[in-house]
Amino acid sequence: MILGPGYLGVLAKSGLALDLTSFADQYGWKQRFPEWVNERVTFDNKMYGIGNEIEVIGVYYNKKIFEQLGVEVPKTYEEFLSICEKAKAEGIVPISFDDKDQFPAFHLESVFYTGVAGKEKIEKVLSTEESFDQPIFAEALNEFYRLIEKGYTTENPLSISYDDGNKEFYSEKAAMRITGTWMVAGMVENLGDDVGFFLLPSVDPELPTSGPGGIGGAFVVNADTKYPEESAEFLDYMFSEEVAKIWYENSKIPPVSVNVDELNINSLSKEVIEMVNSPAGLSYNIDVLMPQKVNSVTQNILQELIAGKKTGEEVVKEKQKAFDEEIDAGNYEY
Repeated sequence: MILGPGYLGVLAKSGLALDLTSFADQYGWKQRFPEWVNERVTFDNKMYGIGNEIEVIGVYYNKKIFEQLGVEVPKTYEEFLSICEKAKAEGIVPISFDDKDQFPAFHLESVFYTGVAGKEKIEKVLSTEESFDQPIFAEALNEFYRLIEKGYTTENPLSISYDDGNKEFYSEKAAMRITGTWMVAGMVENLGDDVGFFLLPSVDPELPTSGPGGIGGAFVVNADTKYPEESAEFLDYMFSEEVAKIWYENSKIPPVSVNVDELNINSLSKEVIEMVNSPAGLSYNIDVLMPQKVNSVTQNILQELIAGKKTGEEVVKEKQKAFDEEIDAGNYEY
């Protein structure tokens, strides 16, 4: 199931998810999994699940197109924009982008919050110490919109589905595509060794480059189960080192450390794993942490941003209003 205070946190508070803390102690899960992964499934100091797959949002790029343009993986945001301009001048779509399905814009929202405001600022909002409704988050969304305004993305992204956006990139009509590591297998299947991956350099050069990331979901046990011991034993097996190797070899990144050099995995998977373990650490994929009502509001107002009908300032104000309402309703347990 989806993690985050607006999802698993609510189930934990209402007593619908089984408290797995004693099993975590019995099997040593707190030592086996990274601390930040355990934090995502812990509420009121109790562990309610195991995060199943580490994900990060970054930039896939076509190596042949980069070579054609005479460019390399950008180290700064200005270099990234320069690549976009060169691709556009050559009649190549700089960034394959779509939002007909209303979730890809969530990814760009998190990418630009990370690159403009930074991980620590986002954490203050998630802890309710601060608000989305402030200039730095508005500027992040305005910078996102500038990519569209300058013609650096797919034309008319609101009419393009996620699958068609992937096909545009697979068919080598676009130089880059910003999406998550859940697409590694598809990228390799369609582009082989011609696809690479990097984290978008921070817009603010003072911030370390970091990708929005987290856990794609979690294995959670129903509080009413008649088989708590058996369920815990099954979870322990699913996240054993033995099974983790199978996850890795199928282009998934479980929260279990293994010697990657000993695995039969593709070069793109190795790149991605290095990014996940970058010194800056992962930032936050915002939508998986927000209550559903906040996401419902956000997906609509982000489309208005993409269409040029709303500014970043208007979007963050409306998002925070919905967030405040859900906090007051008890639908967000940080």
